[in-house]
Amino acid sequence: MKARWNACYALGNVFKNIALPLGEAPWTAQAYDALTSVVKSCKNFKVRIKSAAALSVPAKRKHYGTPEQFSQIWGALVVALQKSEDAEDFLEFKYSTSLRTQLCHALLHLLSLTDEADLPAVKRTVAKHGEVIQSYMLQYVKLGAEDDETGVGESFCQRDELLKKAIEHVRGIEELSTCPMKRGAVACLEEVLKIHSASARLTET
Repeated sequence: MKARWNACYALGNVFKNIALPLGEAPWTAQAYDALTSVVKSCKNFKVRIKSAAALSVPAKRKHYGTPEQFSQIWGALVVALQKSEDAEDFLEFKYSTSLRTQLCHALLHLLSLTDEADLPAVKRTVAKHGEVIQSYMLQYVKLGAEDDETGVGESFCQRDELLKKAIEHVRGIEELSTCPMKRGAVACLEEVLKIHSASARLTET
């Protein structure tokens, strides 16, 4: 497992190198295939966390390759989120919250980079798993900074801003799209934001 963790860590560092043709070179697809496989099925949650972290490193949409490649990564993260409580070893369960934190961060990062060509895949996933995504996203924005294994180090406000950034970005694309989505990613995330805001107001009173 240590070798897998090291491999995910190494790929994350490779993705930070802006001089590399990330998303264009043939090895990119192989790297993403390996990471998406690990994030969905590795028994070790710390390895899954590091894989999800690596998948959230690329800073530009083009680094994720074709719409098909983007769809594969997005779908793998959603599947991983659904399976984030399925631990074969009870000792792994203590990392489940940290895993969901990293997965939600990665999903919002991808949404903030989404192109119009990516929307159909996002729509299909949200239509099928919207309630699960909402539930875990709400937990993510409400938890704030925690002592976890992610290394994200986000404050309560930073998570809130990341959610708003993703909403604004996808809303802009949906408004310009020739095929606006009904009950799309924006509607799903806006519901999270509405519930989160209402909860925050209740806490303040």
